[in-house]
Amino acid sequence: MELQEENVVISPILIAHDGSPEVRCAAEVGIDLARRYHARATLLTAIHHPAYPATVGEIQEADSEMRQFVDGIQREAIEYGRLHGSNLGAVVLSGHPAEAIVDYARQYNVDLILLGTSRRVESASILRRQRRRPRRRSRALYGAGGQA
Repeated sequence: MELQEENVVISPILIAHDGSPEVRCAAEVGIDLARRYHARATLLTAIHHPAYPATVGEIQEADSEMRQFVDGIQREAIEYGRLHGSNLGAVVLSGHPAEAIVDYARQYNVDLILLGTSRRVESASILRRQRRRPRRRSRALYGAGGQA
């Protein structure tokens, strides 16, 4: 049975982005889906500072460097979306990436989460565990190719 696009409603879409090449591909897929299905799409980047002994100044410096990096990758993705007919929103959260993604998706009733697969197996594992909890049904797509 073939799915007809005009009957599909997917909104909102959450694109988790960390700047890696795999995630850039997932972002492109998410932007295309948002355009195709007239969906709202949000780019989420989580800044995670592992616990280590540091001074306040060192933590602030690391946070500033990470935010500059995040601003760059988000600007790049937003511009790509604009050039391809999609108005992409963006949000930066602090915390463990997998937990930030799941919390945001629950808070905003996200229909679709896109992640690029990379060496971050731990994040995908946490997302799978979170997905099993009995809550509002959401569809999840792990990786640009739909691989879990």
